[in-house]
Amino acid sequence: MAMTVANVLVGTAALSFNPNPGDAVGVGVWTELGYTEDGVIMTYTADTADVEVEEETFPIKRVLVKETIEVTCNLAESTRVNLNQAMAGATLAAPTITLGAGAIKELNIKIIGTNLGDGAGTTRTIHIPYCTATGATNQSYKKGEKVLTPVTFQGYSGTGVTVCTITDA
Repeated sequence: MAMTVANVLVGTAALSFNPNPGDAVGVGVWTELGYTEDGVIMTYTADTADVEVEEETFPIKRVLVKETIEVTCNLAESTRVNLNQAMAGATLAAPTITLGAGAIKELNIKIIGTNLGDGAGTTRTIHIPYCTATGATNQSYKKGEKVLTPVTFQGYSGTGVTVCTITDA
């Protein structure tokens, strides 16, 4: 099998958010979350179930029963805005972030990077129009070290909108 080095993607990615779930990529106000440590990781998981019958030893069909998509990264810019986005239940009224209101914050995220695999260096955009921050986040304050804010965003289905699109343009 021939391998093509040109299809190996190398480049940077910018993670941005829009506080209005469902907005299109070019609509609304998008805020970049800044520098990251270890890049931005998109993980797609598909859970399947086998359809089995008594007369066969192998499944006769496989069906998709659940899909998840998440974006994780370590934010290297420890701003109030970033910390607020990393915590699903946080509310921000500068200069204070408040926890404990019990409200989940819905938002819209996109990752824009360079697709070097097409030979032209086009832009790849991953857009998740409906998501929330999930999981734990923490910050460690150590002498001489940068403060990282780990964050995980999980997408969900919105009305009449695709959960995730990946576009090379």
